[in-house]
Amino acid sequence: MGELTEKAAPGVGVQGQGYGGGLITTPVHTFFAAKQMIVFNIEIPKAMQLFEATNNRKPRSAEEYMKEIIKAGNIALPELPAGDRYVYDPKTGDLLVEHPAKDSAK
Repeated sequence: MGELTEKAAPGVGVQGQGYGGGLITTPVHTFFAAKQMIVFNIEIPKAMQLFEATNNRKPRSAEEYMKEIIKAGNIALPELPAGDRYVYDPKTGDLLVEHPAKDSAK
């Protein structure tokens, strides 16, 4: 075990990370941050609202979430850093990002 989990939010995607401030890099970072904000703050909540209004419940599993929310909504989740993965919590209805545990023995 030992994985760390956080709510999926703008900034979790690999695109746009590592750009410092600069004439070229600041707009690139802002572009990718805006794309992620649209996904996590607009597209996913709207798809969840539609699903809940139609079914009177949240998706019951990760499979149902990916099929009925992400795929049906034609939502492109941001690519995550290597080792990270998206997980769905059916109790809360939240999409989370799971980070692998760091090896503390090194």
